[in-house]
Amino acid sequence: MNEAIVRLHRAKIVPAVLSILFGAALVIARRSAMDAVIRIAAALLVIGGAGSLCLYFFGPIRRENTQLAVGVLLAGTGVLLWLLAGTLVDIFPGIAGVTLILNAFSNLGILSSPEEQTDKWVVLLISALMAVGGLMILLHPQAIENILLIFIGLAFIVNGILDLVLMHLAKEALLRSFTGRQE
Repeated sequence: MNEAIVRLHRAKIVPAVLSILFGAALVIARRSAMDAVIRIAAALLVIGGAGSLCLYFFGPIRRENTQLAVGVLLAGTGVLLWLLAGTLVDIFPGIAGVTLILNAFSNLGILSSPEEQTDKWVVLLISALMAVGGLMILLHPQAIENILLIFIGLAFIVNGILDLVLMHLAKEALLRSFTGRQE
């Protein structure tokens, strides 16, 4: 009985608490949190690239050139991300806005396809909403970035809280099943 509960706690408690902490960081310190996320991604890329390079130089006798290329590419991308983290935080909303607008226009290509059987008004509505959203992001990048990061932060907080609640409910159900009580 106790081992199942211990396994449940080990599996859920750390991710739930980290989710809540990460969400709170995104809500409270949006720019710093975004910078930290980019730097963590950069560090992971450098570590992955270094691992690939270690396997190439110190691994088995047969060396793959693709492994060398992947290692250099990952490590180089990681270093570049680390150096440009502040700039990326600044231009992220612009990239997101342009991407939404381009995606909206590419969706309109579905309308010209004769074999497509979708409702054309649905495609038009979704494309228009995407274009308007992209334009809003381009015109007000800081406001949209703040709203987006707050929304993502709140989603992480809610996810962590729900994990803790589900863990508690599962613990009670396990206890009931082991003690044989029916409620």
